[in-house]
Amino acid sequence: MHNLYPSGNIIELRPRLHTFDRRRPRSINAGLTCLALTKHNATDKALLVSDNGDATRAVWCPKVMFQIEPGEMPFDFIVATMSSAFAQQKGLGPRFVDRTGWSAEKIAALACVERIAATKRLQYRGFHQPLPFPGRNAFA
Repeated sequence: MHNLYPSGNIIELRPRLHTFDRRRPRSINAGLTCLALTKHNATDKALLVSDNGDATRAVWCPKVMFQIEPGEMPFDFIVATMSSAFAQQKGLGPRFVDRTGWSAEKIAALACVERIAATKRLQYRGFHQPLPFPGRNAFA
């Protein structure tokens, strides 16, 4: 007859219970976005901007509602940080820009501005670029 009880030399290991969850990376400012915009006109208190370079679809935005990245951008391009709700309300977002008829310099300037805006958006979402090769253990 077989013994149904465990023998004395077998040790039961219980699964380890975690008393805390792993810390998840949080976004810095979840309500912010950064956009590459074209400035069409400006006053003391507002800017006429569009997200696709089309002056007929441009909207007036008060300057107090967004922050413009410092630095001189060519061809009236700006990189603006604003709340996501404000951008949605004004109909602004990262869009496809029709580049037909543009010079190579203007296309390169737009690509640079879009790259800056995309990097800032990822930064606001809490994403960090990995270290380049060989990484932080280069001299270990």
